[in-house]
Amino acid sequence: MRQEIINVLYCKIFKQLGVFKFTNNMDASRVTIVITTSPTRSNPSTKIIETVVESFARVQGLLDCHKIIVFDGHFTLDDHKLLYKSGRIGTAESHAYSQYIENVYNLIDTHPAFKNTTPIVCQERMGFAYAVKVGLERVMTPYVMVVQHDYAFVCDDIPLTKILDTMDARKDINYIGFMSTSNLPYLGQNNHIVNNLKRQGIRLTMKTEDTLVPLVKLLFWFDKNHIARVDYYNQVVLAKRSVVRKGDFIEDRLGKLIKRRIEEGGDEAHQKFGTYFYHPEDPKLQVKHLDGRKWLDSNQLVVHHPKAIPKEIKL
Repeated sequence: MRQEIINVLYCKIFKQLGVFKFTNNMDASRVTIVITTSPTRSNPSTKIIETVVESFARVQGLLDCHKIIVFDGHFTLDDHKLLYKSGRIGTAESHAYSQYIENVYNLIDTHPAFKNTTPIVCQERMGFAYAVKVGLERVMTPYVMVVQHDYAFVCDDIPLTKILDTMDARKDINYIGFMSTSNLPYLGQNNHIVNNLKRQGIRLTMKTEDTLVPLVKLLFWFDKNHIARVDYYNQVVLAKRSVVRKGDFIEDRLGKLIKRRIEEGGDEAHQKFGTYFYHPEDPKLQVKHLDGRKWLDSNQLVVHHPKAIPKEIKL
């Protein structure tokens, strides 16, 4: 009940005042952050999501943007193997997740980095894709920054304003992703699709007058931190006839479809999806995976693994 009251109040305020007129940050009128979170072994600890939200300060202007945290639902099953990826947890884990939600509410009330945040608690299991869809229902800006609860920004020079200006100027760019350890060597990977496009003389890198930031054509869709058009999400990615369904990860469905279509149709097919990486000439790590499924707070680690050495989160 509490979250629904907050959501209604936010919507009324936005309609009366216009979007984010209370901030001097012009980017906040263009992009909203949707953070998805779900049960993890570390519940009720909020260390991971705190680290992620605090990392927004590394991207100039991002911390001022409206933040929406979507708490996914889950299945409570006794005497069942824990499957966090599928949202299948036991009674004890369910209680810990409820406490985690309450703890995040407290952060919203007290932590400066969590100001201007709307929480949404799903009453049923949605999965990543549909948790994003729930969050998008509250987004009133043309762009959305989608963030999973365990992917933190580690780069201090991401030019948010220029990225948004580029997307304003280039309507064919629907998605700009940020690089993690797994895709940092993207252009150097021995990928037959990449090599095929190169043989066709098709440039993967882009830097022109109307692309104010260096971009690389992405032949996939990654769920990790990215900026996308809200209209594209609603009309294509999560539309009724989309390949993405409730319970899915977008990259598992749409990502594989994009890859297959580009294998068949080359650059012409890519233009229909408009997916890109922000890719400086000398690329470096932009987001870091904190591995929410495995990480445990130090006091939890002592209980579960008495001989283990606590590992702090370092960005």
